[in-house]
Amino acid sequence: IGSILVVFHKKEVRERNLCSCYPLLRTYLELYSGMVIAEIVFCLCFVLVVFLGMKCDTRLFGFQGMLYGLNMLCFMVVTLGIVFLVGQVVKRSTVLNMVSNIISLGMSFLCGIFVPLEYLGEGLVRAAHFLPAYWYVTSADMIDRYMPGQELGGLFRGMGIQLLFGAALVCVGLSYSKAKMSMGQRE
Repeated sequence: IGSILVVFHKKEVRERNLCSCYPLLRTYLELYSGMVIAEIVFCLCFVLVVFLGMKCDTRLFGFQGMLYGLNMLCFMVVTLGIVFLVGQVVKRSTVLNMVSNIISLGMSFLCGIFVPLEYLGEGLVRAAHFLPAYWYVTSADMIDRYMPGQELGGLFRGMGIQLLFGAALVCVGLSYSKAKMSMGQRE
């Protein structure tokens, strides 16, 4: 998806879109909608692979499975926000690959995806609170430990924080794009 955004923001394509009568907000809405559809297809493929690998696990078909899916969709919003923001800033696909590797591997190490949170230092875990993957991992851990009748306030708070991260990243991307366009008009 990021590679598509890099092409979309090339100078010639951007200028062609700016001179049309098509509203810019609508263009971004349609672009983001296309990204959401692509991510949903990726998520469905992932769920299919999980289904094939865990066909006899009852957690997949129950309330926990629904919570896992909801958590995945919340993190999908975060990843789309990251892709949207990085797609606004990066101009070449080689740089896009470097930036995406740094972001994904950095969050994976700092937020408990590669290394469990209990093995990380206290200061590192406190710093990880400022990254969206931390809230995804803690929500997934809560779902793993879920027992019927257990209160889900902490879980939904973690998912809400993920959604806020995603919305904030999209807003920053839109603001950057608008500032970049207004600077381009002054030149």
